Amino acid sequence: MNFSPQIFDIKYHSYSERMKKTFNYTLIICLIFFVVTFIMTRSFKVIVVPILMFFVYFFEEKKWNRYYITRLVIGEAKIEITYWDKEKEKTETYPIDKTEIKIGYIWYKVKPPVPYLKLKFNDLMTLWQHEYAEWDLKRFEEVMSTLKSVKSIQP
Repeated sequence: MNFSPQIFDIKYHSYSERMKKTFNYTLIICLIFFVVTFIMTRSFKVIVVPILMFFVYFFEEKKWNRYYITRLVIGEAKIEITYWDKEKEKTETYPIDKTEIKIGYIWYKVKPPVPYLKLKFNDLMTLWQHEYAEWDLKRFEEVMSTLKSVKSIQP
């Protein structure tokens, strides 16, 4: 059977660029929360909650923004993935039959639910790519259906 590889190329966005967007959203939410609660209570003790909120969101976003997939090549028997681990580019190849794919949703974001793509390779590595720039639910579904169709035609 003649099979041409499916290629998904995504424009690179730096780790600092991804974190800057997250930082801005988190800071705005925390400031709004502080202003509203301060107006209601007239106490500076309420600053503790927004600060805690900020740190929890910020560290969670560091985890979500750590990896950024820029290229997926889904071949007949292998999947080649190029991704950025913070600011380091890495390329790895895994067998398709040992690759799991799933679309999930994050419910605690500013605009929930936020979709993400989870790729698990042979129990060696798991990558989470959340919705950002060119990565959206439509692209996630396209990758998922391509991978599933390639798996279904394998002997």
